Amino acid sequence: MNATSQPEHSQDPAESRLTEHWVTDEGIPVTLRSISPEDVAISKDFLAGLSFGTRYFRFGRGDFQYSDDELRRLCTPAPGERAQFIAVARCDGVDRMIGSARYVVETDGRTCEMAIVVNDAWQGHGVGRRLMRALIEQARRDHLQTMVGKVLGSNAGMAEFARRQGFDVDDRTRPGLKTIVRPLGP
Repeated sequence: MNATSQPEHSQDPAESRLTEHWVTDEGIPVTLRSISPEDVAISKDFLAGLSFGTRYFRFGRGDFQYSDDELRRLCTPAPGERAQFIAVARCDGVDRMIGSARYVVETDGRTCEMAIVVNDAWQGHGVGRRLMRALIEQARRDHLQTMVGKVLGSNAGMAEFARRQGFDVDDRTRPGLKTIVRPLGP
């Protein structure tokens, strides 16, 4: 699913929002954008469509589900405290979320903890890479210095993805858990 893309940045400086459009080799239009309060339904469908294994690797439980209230909060991130981007594919005339990446600013105000998940069918097609790039760019605009994440020790695919995105992977912090760390300097 290679693609051509056209990144756009909002003209409103108060909204440092990134939107990127591309079309896959199969002709499927995809948009990467900030999440919005209107995305609760597609977020719920997205999570329900993830395999047990993908949910396990992302949430630590294969049967994980957010409540409707949690989804509403997640779809309304507070600028400066958290950011979330989603990738949406237009399939058969219907918008379907195919990936999500977010971070939350830690109490030190310089570090953020990230999380990312991509629909099973779209893994390995560049969606995660584009989401991660958008997340890193937003963290830099928010003047954050370090991005961190937690990866289950058995999730070798995510550890390798993180390395390719410039993260150091440390598996010595806690048994069964890897910590990924990426400085956000220029």
